[in-house]
Amino acid sequence: MHFMPVVVGVSVVGLVAAFKDKVLPKKNGTDAKVEQAFTCAFCQDTDLGGKIIKNQSIGETKHIRVLLDNSPIVPGHLLITTTQSKKKAHELSDSEALAEHEALKKVAGLFAEKYGTREYLQLQKNGRPAGQSVPHYHNHVYPMSLKNTLFKAHRNFFLKFATGLSSKLKGEKLQSLKNELQGKLDLSTETKTRVEEYKESVEQSDAECALCPTSQDPTKKPSLVTLHASDTPIAPGHVIISTRRHVGKAHERTPEEVIACHQTLKKVVTIFKEKFQTEDYVQIQESGVCAGQKGRHFYMHLYPVVPTKYEYVNQFLAFVRYIISSNAYLSRLIKLKGEAVQAAQNPFKKIDIE
Repeated sequence: MHFMPVVVGVSVVGLVAAFKDKVLPKKNGTDAKVEQAFTCAFCQDTDLGGKIIKNQSIGETKHIRVLLDNSPIVPGHLLITTTQSKKKAHELSDSEALAEHEALKKVAGLFAEKYGTREYLQLQKNGRPAGQSVPHYHNHVYPMSLKNTLFKAHRNFFLKFATGLSSKLKGEKLQSLKNELQGKLDLSTETKTRVEEYKESVEQSDAECALCPTSQDPTKKPSLVTLHASDTPIAPGHVIISTRRHVGKAHERTPEEVIACHQTLKKVVTIFKEKFQTEDYVQIQESGVCAGQKGRHFYMHLYPVVPTKYEYVNQFLAFVRYIISSNAYLSRLIKLKGEAVQAAQNPFKKIDIE
């Protein structure tokens, strides 16, 4: 009986997704109203973007800007976006990827000070079929804790997806929080990583960790990252990029590891284009137990989204599979076995990992 409200709720959201696919217009380049809806909200030189940046920005560098989300999924929901107009993650330069990482370290410190947690969930969508509502790169970062629970985040995702409604930050409440966080977030100085972490970026490992490699080809230079197909895929082509070194959270990576992850992402996207005929995809990264991280080793999910005329249903089903794959018991329903695991890995074997 405890599962009935969940089943009913999920079913209702699924019907809403089908309804949205039926009645809402898709961007086809000819509908002026639809085109207007895709005006960039994060570009400084647009009327809408200028207003949002003025009201919601809490920090900025040459490459990166941090914004308050005015429709937060959980309290503290922030967006890290590029100052230059870049649409998708693989379009970012190495400098922009490093600048985002530096901002993430500061955001983790901000979460610790304001919300008492250094755990967070990152969600980044690339392309409208993947759910990207603004055609400008932006990474959602949610502080997660025993108060800001994963269940609460999932519930609010569903409610916002189904109804378009969410709690709004506006007026004095928005300005007050902006002023408070601006005072706590200093992007002008670099957060230093301990020197010994750099020196041991390859050597560190944990014998009991499932993501720590147990062997390395002695004829090759040790790679900084590893890549493998997920055995509980959210969608066909779902892969996991992780650091070779035993690193706990995303902001604890070294700059070299950040670049290696970014370059690997770019190579994976080329496979998405070849194998699945799409450059639309979703990134998910969980840092900390409260964010849903399994174990204590950094990894990021990356899965392609193939455009269809049922894009809202597609997004809904992907989200349901994400929840299933995140649960130790439910994930057995979609777990790949035997030859299926090898088949999922095959398209990505040609990638040269750095």
